[in-house]
Amino acid sequence: CFHASMRKLMGCNGAVLLFLLHVTTASLEKHRYKVDASAEGCTGLYWRNWDDRAHRFRTSSEQRTPPWPRNGEIMKGYLDPARPGWLLLDGGRALPFHDAEMRFTYLHPLEDEAGGFLPHVPVDTTALYDVLVVGSGPAGLTAAIYAGRGARSVAVIGGPIPGGAMMKSWAVENFPAAKTERGSETMARLVEQAKEFGARFHPGTVASVELPRSVIASSSERTRTHQDDSSVFQLELSGGERLRGRSLVVASGAQERWLGLPGEEHLRGQSLHSCAYCDARFYEGLDVCVVGGGDGALEATRYLARVANHVTLIHRRNEWRASKSNVLKIRELKNLEIVQPYTVASWLAVPDGESSRMSGARLHHAGSGSLRDVTCSGAFITIGREPQTSFL
Repeated sequence: CFHASMRKLMGCNGAVLLFLLHVTTASLEKHRYKVDASAEGCTGLYWRNWDDRAHRFRTSSEQRTPPWPRNGEIMKGYLDPARPGWLLLDGGRALPFHDAEMRFTYLHPLEDEAGGFLPHVPVDTTALYDVLVVGSGPAGLTAAIYAGRGARSVAVIGGPIPGGAMMKSWAVENFPAAKTERGSETMARLVEQAKEFGARFHPGTVASVELPRSVIASSSERTRTHQDDSSVFQLELSGGERLRGRSLVVASGAQERWLGLPGEEHLRGQSLHSCAYCDARFYEGLDVCVVGGGDGALEATRYLARVANHVTLIHRRNEWRASKSNVLKIRELKNLEIVQPYTVASWLAVPDGESSRMSGARLHHAGSGSLRDVTCSGAFITIGREPQTSFL
């Protein structure tokens, strides 16, 4: 290995190694790849840096400057035979092409228009489709299957998270025909079924929708405009492309609200959740936290109390947004501690192999500013959702 030989020659100087790495790749052609780690339930990829002592790449401790790349971003880098499986970037950083077990592909050649989770069945931007489906989660793909089976031409726009929220689930047990599998596996079968019925796919997101005049016109105007181009939906995508369709299905879903704390993205889907009914059973006999003060939070608390050893309910106010009946019901729970008015200042985690797992939360008193720690193996964030319909 060239770099191994040079380390011996130069006395294993890490700075020299990075310089040599830059010189070695500087003469190579840059390639463009699209980041899409959604098949493993990730929202992007962390930067890696070369560890000269361990002789391998490690996750960098600095992920904010520059920000680590999210799904959908285009990265330019070098391919070096001495570093197979890695895209080498300027500044000594690198990104992996696959996970350690080679089950998931993170970087996709830009030429692969549908790249990542969605199959390579690109849409025809000049065609007039019978049905345009915005969103590639269970609802959107079900619509595509029904429309395709009905001999309609269908184009599916994948959205910012191809496959939808289910892609983030590590185990799906409450979906028809799913047998304790990853959400990505369930969604892969739905995608394949939609593909078999002729659906075409675009990995982009919708920037705006131009409604046909026949939709917003008066009843008298509809008769005159029904047969012309004014009865067509037109979508402008984030990349500038335009798609046309006779009908439009909006299945873009809703995005869970998160607290936005450092390291939160890494814990999502592993020990940080938004659906108690989906993931409660993974915490049988363990301690969990619930964050929120509405009916959804209190109902999640009651459900978790059935299986968890202890539940800590964290609410930022002294008053509840939930109904009085729900408040009375949770006060009857024997294994519940209500902590208010507190907010979560940070998540506490301990190393677990090459990753980490949650061990608790550090709380901040809304009035006095005092801090206290609570123990939990997992946390459920139930502070509402935001519909993903800004393009309408």
